[in-house]
Amino acid sequence: MISANRLMRYLWLGVGMTALALGTAGIVLPLLPTVPFYLLAAFCFAKSSERLHRWFAATKLYQKYVVPFNDGNGMTWQAKLKTMALVTAVMSVSGYFLADNRTGLMMLGGAWLIQCAVMVFFVKTRRTPPPSTDQCAK
Repeated sequence: MISANRLMRYLWLGVGMTALALGTAGIVLPLLPTVPFYLLAAFCFAKSSERLHRWFAATKLYQKYVVPFNDGNGMTWQAKLKTMALVTAVMSVSGYFLADNRTGLMMLGGAWLIQCAVMVFFVKTRRTPPPSTDQCAK
């Protein structure tokens, strides 16, 4: 019989692997966010195995997408606008299907306004890409 602690580690590992897969798919699929899924994967891997967490934090994907965000470097205006355009497009499709539901439209509009406010006021805007951490580029 598997102990509760071991079962939880497997659960964290499963959620982490799923988040890693979704984050990686988000690199090429514009509707899936990469950074939140990678942050979730890092958290889950840390809960499941310190060794796995260290491995993931050392990958190029983590270094490229998560480290600049976590270091406070934020996003460029171009990245912010692209993200907001995609969010607006997806929410517009949802709004089309909620046309007869005022409460749903108001909630959707509120979520959109919150997303805009977060992008403008809470996510730092950087002017240039962060410096490369790749030693080969020097």
